[in-house]
Amino acid sequence: RQVVAEGGQALFLVPEISLTGPFFGEFCASLREPVVLWHSRLKDRERRHSWLGIRRGQVRVVVGARSAALLPFRDLRLAVLDEEQDESFKQEGQSPLYHARDVALHRAAAFRAVTVLGSATPSLESWQAAKQGQARLVLMPQRVSQAARPAVTLLPLPYGRAIAPELLDKLRERLSRGEQSILLVNRRGYATVLMCCKCGWVDRCPSCGVAKIQHEEPSGEFVLRCHHCTRRSPVPAHCPQCANARLRVMGAGTQKVVAELRRFLPAARVLRMDGDTLSEKGGDHRIYDGFLRGEADVLVGTKLVAKSFHFPRVTLVGVVDADTMLHMPDFRSSERTMQLLAQVAGRSGRADKAGEVVLQTLQPEHIAVCGALRGDYGAFADQELVLRRELGYPPFSALVRLVWAGKDEAVLAAE
Repeated sequence: RQVVAEGGQALFLVPEISLTGPFFGEFCASLREPVVLWHSRLKDRERRHSWLGIRRGQVRVVVGARSAALLPFRDLRLAVLDEEQDESFKQEGQSPLYHARDVALHRAAAFRAVTVLGSATPSLESWQAAKQGQARLVLMPQRVSQAARPAVTLLPLPYGRAIAPELLDKLRERLSRGEQSILLVNRRGYATVLMCCKCGWVDRCPSCGVAKIQHEEPSGEFVLRCHHCTRRSPVPAHCPQCANARLRVMGAGTQKVVAELRRFLPAARVLRMDGDTLSEKGGDHRIYDGFLRGEADVLVGTKLVAKSFHFPRVTLVGVVDADTMLHMPDFRSSERTMQLLAQVAGRSGRADKAGEVVLQTLQPEHIAVCGALRGDYGAFADQELVLRRELGYPPFSALVRLVWAGKDEAVLAAE
């Protein structure tokens, strides 16, 4: 309000397009100034109109995804990044390659504007910068609603199914009370691996080398998809290496969890939020608005459900597999696991009713899981920074990735 009153411009960045709608609605309701949306799904005419308005200084407030950091502001006074630690702010795979956080910081400095990096679980780079005095750390130990932190329970991963009986009982309890629940499954599709029980063969994409994901089509038929190049193929009847007909699917995706809910809780109304459902026209508004209005009892989704959504009726959050990212070949795996668990836990008990969080895990002693259990991100961050310093990883160093790409692997190897 202060920036608008003084005639300046403000930028509010969110990591996902699906989050722009709720924030846009909030700002339109509270500010008496034009607010525009900016993201890649807008029509060309809408983007051109907004771009010109921002350049001329007629638009005072912009709510957008990462590309909004590149807009031609005339008098930027304030830049806010919500969930600044989110990797979605980094654009990879297409030009221009950039990180919206770095761009926003640079552009705000050029305008002598204020930058606010908002997060309950800031990146370790930002945390370390604040500890060194390069940024001011503003702590908000209390939840906005003044509600107590939700209780956190650890359960072992069940064998042969995705949802443990104890978690199902808690879901039934919420269903009987007319309350809502969220289940986080950080994989879309039905199953994550198709494997031969005899020789260990795994069905991998011939182009990308990664395991194909089993998906259930609307017709009920199962197909295999590569999530990198979108290649599709039918489910083989037998192993192509040893001709064994006993093929086993492993891992749970959002579709499998929805199927289990419909089997064990047939009365529950279930919505699914992942990359597949959000790619449908109007999918983000339909799912968000429907769940907010109470048209579903359980929301099953990937990490999108852990973002800045506010669902006051949610009193239970379940994480189907808290260990999913711990084994990724990434030095940030512990950090991202802790951030995801803390963020999704924050969706529970945001109003007048107490919340609860259930984490299914096989590694209850891991520092990321323990950090989520205690709800102390600062202690986790300080402990993780000690390991980063010992290993020479960022924020104590800079890493550069060199990529050679081409159609002929032999030519690339020779170069």
